[in-house]
Amino acid sequence: MIKNIKDLDYSDITKMSYRILAHRFGYSARISDIWEMLRVVYGFEEFEILNPKDYQNGNFESFLSENYYLWLKGEDINFQEIEDAIMEVGDFTGKEKLLLTSGDMQERLWAIFLCLSDPTKNL
Repeated sequence: MIKNIKDLDYSDITKMSYRILAHRFGYSARISDIWEMLRVVYGFEEFEILNPKDYQNGNFESFLSENYYLWLKGEDINFQEIEDAIMEVGDFTGKEKLLLTSGDMQERLWAIFLCLSDPTKNL
């Protein structure tokens, strides 16, 4: 799924995820909070293996930051690439992987980018 900051064809999952994120994080979130934001939009109490507070991967965070910068400039973002990177880098149980990959992750990632750029939208 390719989207940019100007796209308005929000799915129900994107809207719901956005509302949850905007309420929970408001202006306090950063792109480096991706793990916590994913946990929240999927309704996980916590990840079983991955600990977002201790998890650091410079290449992954750089990749996310670059994509977010391009997003803010209005360029198209390929959310499939971000999903692929998350699944490659993250340490998830089999159950978590199944839920993440079958749970419209790209729609939820779009909501994350929307919330990070403007948590006051009326979706």
